[in-house]
Amino acid sequence: MKNSTGVEMDYKLTLYFGISDAPEYRLALQYAAMFEKFTAARQGNKLNAIETTNREVLAKYDVFQKLIDTVGNWDSASVSLRLGDVDPISFYLSIKDVAECYLDYEKAEDKDTWCDDENSDYWGCRQLKGITLQHARTPHIDNKKYWYNYGNFASQTVWSIDKEELSRALTGIVEKKCIDFCPVFQPTFYRKIVAQLPSYIDLSDKENWGQVYLDEIITDVKQWRPINIHHKSSSHDAESLKKHAHKAAKPFSRNKANAEGDEPDNKNLRNIPLTSFDDIGGIEDIIQNIREVIELPIKQPALFDYMGIRPYRGILLWGEPGNGKTLIAKAIAHEVEAHFMPIAGPDILNKSFGESEKNLREIFEEARSKQPSIIFIDEIDAIAQARLAGETSKWYATVV
Repeated sequence: MKNSTGVEMDYKLTLYFGISDAPEYRLALQYAAMFEKFTAARQGNKLNAIETTNREVLAKYDVFQKLIDTVGNWDSASVSLRLGDVDPISFYLSIKDVAECYLDYEKAEDKDTWCDDENSDYWGCRQLKGITLQHARTPHIDNKKYWYNYGNFASQTVWSIDKEELSRALTGIVEKKCIDFCPVFQPTFYRKIVAQLPSYIDLSDKENWGQVYLDEIITDVKQWRPINIHHKSSSHDAESLKKHAHKAAKPFSRNKANAEGDEPDNKNLRNIPLTSFDDIGGIEDIIQNIREVIELPIKQPALFDYMGIRPYRGILLWGEPGNGKTLIAKAIAHEVEAHFMPIAGPDILNKSFGESEKNLREIFEEARSKQPSIIFIDEIDAIAQARLAGETSKWYATVV
């Protein structure tokens, strides 16, 4: 997992179990002593404590399993996590699949391709399943979730993909399945894939796309209202699907953009938000100032040239979460019909040499190719020098 600065950090936990008269107690102490930070129960403190991390648990997974088997059902046993305490058995079951996947990864000959399996559900991680990514590989199934289901109708023939909602749904799966327990996993795996998806789907392409309707009774008349979309398969027979899957290859990876395949080409598509200033209330003075600084130079550039005024290249919005910063940025992009690029500050940073600079370069190359563009960097304090000290801060300062 990563902290707010994008730097890798361990998944920390503490396993507690009390003094017991059970014959297995001595065995439990032997297992516990194999961990680096084991504190035995003392007078006045009747709980044994093991402070550990995901990396140590995975390195000593057999010992950890035996310890859970021994103390897991004791009333005095618990696991303390950053979000609260859970019982050891529940915790073990929640990380079991992720842990076994990581151990298989360690044994794999080709580690670079292990996480990017070709299953249609995977988002750069074998355990991140629940929302189908490569929809063209199999026939549409009504009770399954697909990436394109996260959106709304921009018009009768255009479906707008809500990438923020899709990202939140994937983050929810990560948290529920404890996928961040894996030392290899990074949120950028699926965020990069989400960013590569098209922002809009042309529903006039009736050969490939259809609408999902909800039937309802209005004034004693049954009516159908479109509520979502679905992808159509040209044929459901096995041979056709096999051929289609081969053609689709693997359109996305966490390291490169879609080069070919059946996904819509979004090279020339521009992401213009639907949010307008009419959707924002209570901060009229702030909106007016921002419109003068950002909107006016884009709409009236000749006026600034005539007066010899150099317009601002950007502004800093600050405040508590939920006070409308993102809405303001979207509304500005909507008013000037600019390509909107929401970027999370921590996602810019990468531990590999030169990767952070490469991420920045790609962001601005996209902005130039689809100008006018507005780059909205959320959590920019994650790359601000004031939060760091020493040699590390010098490196981060070059990124800023």
